[in-house]
Amino acid sequence: MRPPAFHLPHPLPYLLPYLLPYLILYPLSAMLARSLPAQSCPTELPRQFAAIARASGGTMGVAARAIERGQSADFNASAPLPMQSVFKLPIAIVILYEADHGQIDLAKPVIVTVADLAPGASPIAVTVAGEGHHAYPIRELLDLMAGQSDNTAADLLIAIAGGAPRIQQFLRDHGLDGIDVSLSEREMAAEYYGVPFPNGAPDPLTAFESAVRTQAPADRAAAAHAFSADSRNTATAAGLAQLLVKLQTGALLSPASTALLLGIMTRSPVMRHRLRGLLPPTAPVAHKSGTSATTDGVTGATNDVGVITLPDQSHLAIAVLIKDSSAPDALRDSVIARVAKAAYDCWGTRH
Repeated sequence: MRPPAFHLPHPLPYLLPYLLPYLILYPLSAMLARSLPAQSCPTELPRQFAAIARASGGTMGVAARAIERGQSADFNASAPLPMQSVFKLPIAIVILYEADHGQIDLAKPVIVTVADLAPGASPIAVTVAGEGHHAYPIRELLDLMAGQSDNTAADLLIAIAGGAPRIQQFLRDHGLDGIDVSLSEREMAAEYYGVPFPNGAPDPLTAFESAVRTQAPADRAAAAHAFSADSRNTATAAGLAQLLVKLQTGALLSPASTALLLGIMTRSPVMRHRLRGLLPPTAPVAHKSGTSATTDGVTGATNDVGVITLPDQSHLAIAVLIKDSSAPDALRDSVIARVAKAAYDCWGTRH
């Protein structure tokens, strides 16, 4: 006969009071551990930006803002750096602001002639050079400037907006510090090359380009060096990020005008390998790039700023500016792409 089995009481009822705090705290700590990267990654981003900046070959400024989260990450974001064509973004905003308030009719046609053409990138210049003149509605000029970075359109829209001082006043009135819009495309080119732009000539663009081609290399180098030290048409990365945040959140324009401008910037075919370069192809990026000429192997400005829509439909405003870089084009572009990818990975893939 086997001895009767002896059964110990189940220990759980006795141990439960002791285990309960751990049973509650363990899932909580696990959740906190999972959320820690999302909380800590913004504090790591400036170090990542600094490491990436070492490959830029110049001076880089970065400002990133996770708009809905209220988080940010900066690197050298208060340094004034040349905007180049990024200055077309505040011009576009002022044009649409005036349209919102009935001061500008976007359907109004503007007759553009060879006397209006600006140096550098300009699809308008190609059309007008072939036809002698062409009519463009202001709405189309806006699309050409903000979407295709047309320099002639920029100068025409500066005049339509009331001149550079009006644009600067708008920025001040809306608390947008660290952005200077003082020079048109013609004026920037004249300062950069050290060659006066022949306003009033029958074909000023052809005359200007001819003068630049015959300029002494030493004079060009001296002019480029002086332009690098000029504070006009510069911006801080922080100032541009603030502009992007206010644009995205509707603090500057009507909903229709906000959507119009962001749509133009999203469809832009220009410099899609910068901010967009390493992001998922489906990630919407509304951006405005800027690039200077290169003198003696130094490129004065390589920039891209924009609003990236993250997978959860929140938004990342980011400005990346590189000044006086001796790195090749592809390397400078890849630096901007790496900065955008680091910010996207921080706020877009961690929850």
